[in-house]
Amino acid sequence: MDSPFLKTKTLETTLNFYELDSTNILHVHTKPVEITTEILKENQTRLEAFLNGEKVKMLVNATDSQTLTAEQRKIVNADMKRTCKAVALISSSTIGLLVSKVFISLMPKPVPMKLFSDKQMALKWLRDMD
Repeated sequence: MDSPFLKTKTLETTLNFYELDSTNILHVHTKPVEITTEILKENQTRLEAFLNGEKVKMLVNATDSQTLTAEQRKIVNADMKRTCKAVALISSSTIGLLVSKVFISLMPKPVPMKLFSDKQMALKWLRDMD
């Protein structure tokens, strides 16, 4: 599907809405839904098919993100190794920032990862990762 906003490829799953822009940065918008391990695995399978085996830089809007269990964090960690070059997490809410800080602190970082409150700073950091 083409996005009228970014003029690029999009994918919507139970957990996220994805937009792959022309610079190969994947914009991820989390949804405020309960995360189960099964849904997480299905989400990753669909994402990997969407990316067609390519690794991308991710800009994750974690404003609506939910906390993950230890098992789910391990799944996400393994998934990031397969799909990501770097991850910038942004949030405009205090709760989203807190959840993101916990996520980053509890999980080994398989790729460079940084937390931002400003989208433009996050995009600059991702672009500078080359």
